[in-house]
Amino acid sequence: MSEKILNLGSGKKIINKGIRLDINPDVNPDVLHDLNKFPYPFENNTFDLITMDNVIGELDNLWKVMDEVHRISKDDAKIIISVPYFRSSYAFIHPNIKSFFTVQSFDYFDPENELYIKYKYTKSKFKVEQLKFNENFKHGTIKSITRYLANKYPKIYENFISHLIPLDSINFYLRKV
Repeated sequence: MSEKILNLGSGKKIINKGIRLDINPDVNPDVLHDLNKFPYPFENNTFDLITMDNVIGELDNLWKVMDEVHRISKDDAKIIISVPYFRSSYAFIHPNIKSFFTVQSFDYFDPENELYIKYKYTKSKFKVEQLKFNENFKHGTIKSITRYLANKYPKIYENFISHLIPLDSINFYLRKV
């Protein structure tokens, strides 16, 4: 049986062979839908992989969006979320960006993390398996070294280096719990 894939807010990109959902009819999505409108037009427990490439920061309510992602993803599904890093100029270029992301932004969804345990903002649970800085960027030596260090020691990078050498993006690799 083939893997069911959904690309939320896909725009023109064809990232994989998944279903493309977007609000813009000009990009010819498979499903035309506003991600700020709930529920999403899919059944519970449908997808093995959901990607969100530079769209989640433009949405009105991160908690509700992640609740919907949790609802429509199968148990143990992979979720890949790409966002501009909060120190990057890319985070501020697009006039519709409402949310900014740090290395700990999705810790609020990880039931093993102290932020989830302490605040319980949501019942939706995702294990933060990995994060990667600048995964899809080509750059020179300084940023390459910085990226290596940031990926190996993300909190140290964020607290002590990121204001000096800001990287551009973070990809979060989550798994539905």
